[in-house]
Amino acid sequence: MIQKILIFRNLIDNVPKNIGLYMIGIALLFTNHFRFEYTAAIVGLVAFLFSYSSIYVMNDLFDIAEDITSDEKAARKPLAQGIVTKKEAVLISMILLVIGILISSLLNVMFLAIICMLLIVNTLYTIPPIRLKHTVFGLPLILIMQILKILLPWTTSAYLVQFPTLFVLSFSLIYLIIFVGYKQNKTIGVSIREEPVILGVSIVVLFSSMLVYSNPSLQLAIVAYLLAGIVYFRDVHLTDRKVIKWSPFYIFLGVFLLVYLIVYF
Repeated sequence: MIQKILIFRNLIDNVPKNIGLYMIGIALLFTNHFRFEYTAAIVGLVAFLFSYSSIYVMNDLFDIAEDITSDEKAARKPLAQGIVTKKEAVLISMILLVIGILISSLLNVMFLAIICMLLIVNTLYTIPPIRLKHTVFGLPLILIMQILKILLPWTTSAYLVQFPTLFVLSFSLIYLIIFVGYKQNKTIGVSIREEPVILGVSIVVLFSSMLVYSNPSLQLAIVAYLLAGIVYFRDVHLTDRKVIKWSPFYIFLGVFLLVYLIVYF
């Protein structure tokens, strides 16, 4: 069964991204000089990855008819190739979900609530018959999901009310632009250039954040790290081999930056 789980390409592709979003939340905790339990943060990350990955498997299950008609998608989807059966996919999804929920319950009620909210919002976005991804509610739901992912590590601490909402909103708007471009098969650079309004709003919100919250220079450091990634990957699609190969190293660089912030600030 472990082998069956690992061949789900969307799990492998999305794990680095989700770790990165979670680490942004941790970085913001450190930049505000808040103390928190390292063990709880690590356990929370594991719980998040397990529970949230269950949605990716279910999404593949409901998209199987569409994926079969596309050679590019089918090449990345074990269900479309017949390597994994529908029954196995349901079992895999349930295993991931149960493990994730059980680990989440070991932390606190707020963490478990945010995990459940993430699962509900993603279900509304992707799973038929509701499936709001192609409606006017699609983009707001994506935005909510990214904010909740960054919020998760804050629920393991006692500083939830001090969550830097403006900064996270600014970052999530940039993510939204890239995500929409990915769905439209655009490169990261083109995605950014073709959404000047959302980009402008994100910049305005970012400067507002720097005026409202402490440590504006540290916020800029995080933004510089994110912009460096956008520039480096600007000419590729999110599904390209370059992204899949180098994104783990990019995340490692982010962890190094986090350590630097802890030591010198």
